[in-house]
Amino acid sequence: MTAISEQFESTADFSGIANRQQLRGASRVLSRAMFSFFGATLMASAVGLWLVPSDYMDAEMMLIRLVLSLIMFGAGAVLLQNGRDRTAVEIEVDPKRSELRLIERGEDGIARLTQVIGYKDIGHADMRDGVMTLIDHDNALVLKLPLGQVENLADIEAAIAPMMAEAA
Repeated sequence: MTAISEQFESTADFSGIANRQQLRGASRVLSRAMFSFFGATLMASAVGLWLVPSDYMDAEMMLIRLVLSLIMFGAGAVLLQNGRDRTAVEIEVDPKRSELRLIERGEDGIARLTQVIGYKDIGHADMRDGVMTLIDHDNALVLKLPLGQVENLADIEAAIAPMMAEAA
């Protein structure tokens, strides 16, 4: 029985899991870039349809050009929207446990806990120029996050205020 477990341990290679996650991340970046490229190309082509001179400028040709350019422009706009990165970072303040939780909501809408930061782990907090920076007691960067559209900024500032006053 020992030989089987030793053989399993020696053949078990879990490094492929990280490689698969890296491949998924790379494929996501590549697909976003392709969507954005083709969307911009379709939108530029829709505008370019009107720049090409034509011998036939009757009403039927103008209608065909209009319909075709609207379809191309609409499809390009849809592809550009699909090419956007829709991951959103949320910050939850838990005063009972004395911690901040970073939650990343992906394109699929599922919330994933990415980081838990205890208040006691934060040595210095800085909120300047629309960026929240948390530094631990060893002066190592714990978190640097842009605060563009944070809904609970007042709660976060209230939770971090003692640390900010302590550092000042």
